[in-house]
Amino acid sequence: MSVHLSVISYQLSVISYQLSDLSFKFTDLPAPHTPHPAPHFPN
Repeated sequence: MSVHLSVISYQLSVISYQLSDLSFKFTDLPAPHTPHPAPHFPN
């Protein structure tokens, strides 16, 4: 049970990190809103 919870917490931390990374990349975009956001920006 503890291993299962640790895996869930790890996945949540990875998801939160990816979301923060995406929000950071969206703030770098000149347009305030993109209708079709790409999952990866080739900077």
